[in-house]
Amino acid sequence: MNNIISAYQSDTDDEEGISSSTKATPSHQSKQGAISGYVSKRKRKHLADNHECTSEVKAAKFDALSFYCCDESNVESYSDTYQVPKKKLISFKEHTTAVTSLDWHLHDHRLLLSSSMDHSVRVWDPYMQECCVANYKPLNAALQVSKWVNGHTVVCGGYSNHAVHVDMNTLQNISTIKQDSFVTALKVHPTDRNNVIIGTYKSQVHSWDLRSDRAVNTYKGADGQILDLEFLVNNSEMVASADVVKKNSSSETVVVWDYRSAVVRSNQVYQEPYTCPSLCAHPYEHVFVAQSNANYVVIFSARRPYKLNKFKRYEGHKVMGYRISMDISPCGGLLCSGDANGQLYCYDYKSSKILTKLQAYNGSACIDCKFNHGLSSIATCSWDGQVTVW
Repeated sequence: MNNIISAYQSDTDDEEGISSSTKATPSHQSKQGAISGYVSKRKRKHLADNHECTSEVKAAKFDALSFYCCDESNVESYSDTYQVPKKKLISFKEHTTAVTSLDWHLHDHRLLLSSSMDHSVRVWDPYMQECCVANYKPLNAALQVSKWVNGHTVVCGGYSNHAVHVDMNTLQNISTIKQDSFVTALKVHPTDRNNVIIGTYKSQVHSWDLRSDRAVNTYKGADGQILDLEFLVNNSEMVASADVVKKNSSSETVVVWDYRSAVVRSNQVYQEPYTCPSLCAHPYEHVFVAQSNANYVVIFSARRPYKLNKFKRYEGHKVMGYRISMDISPCGGLLCSGDANGQLYCYDYKSSKILTKLQAYNGSACIDCKFNHGLSSIATCSWDGQVTVW
């Protein structure tokens, strides 16, 4: 009987295609320190089954992300809590000039997207230390922002009168969206991923349907170039920060619209005479935060009348005219911000106290920081072209 049982177990393992050595030592653990956080059995099996084909995928001219883009229904969240970043996991410096934005993949949490002034968008896999997985130049112009849309598609824009919808799997442009001026800000709708709002240098905000490649709405009321965009209140409203250039018009620095009707809800949100280069909505509370050029992060209510919280703000870091971004952890307990002196500041969201500050870069500003929504980590980028994961 024992022989029959052992033979059955051996046949079962052969059918599943998993050898005993693979079970004992998964391929993703071959590089110590490459993974931080729990990895499910399903994910380990996926990595073990596909580990042998990684070199072929990287060598291929097209199909650049076929190994990485997996079925969304099979992806699990690795971490429900986020800790204060303490040490550097890995750092890349393949961009030749300033990195302007970062964005983690929605479903495959290993993939990190970056855009740069060197005209390129790149995809990184820091957890497998595969360096650059995909590299593409969608426009003959410096890029200001790029965002994941669905699966392996990306929308990006910069110092050109076009925003581009790109397939990073084939490294080809799907469509080109004509704009009235330079693209300065982008935001993909959180639930309807085919809708994108695009901010331009001439103070215009346009809502685009990527399926029909046409404008749905135009939002007017801001002054100066659009610096950042964010969705509020169950995605029914949107807020934009603008680089005010008109005298005595600081009341239009932050403007809120109804997303469907394009009606201005309020343009009296931020009364102080400073611009706000970055916006971020809290994942659970009805508030949003704005990075101010007065060297602090300020809190607003996400419901009318969008009242400013005068009793709490996050200060200590320096902005100094850079488009310094900040981000709130998916658990809602941490707020991290870049710094003009190259440091990464991490604050306790409730108390606004500084928990830690890391010297991320020497002699270069820390421009952007983004929390990974599946792993307890954060990515940063610098003005001299570095991308780092903590």
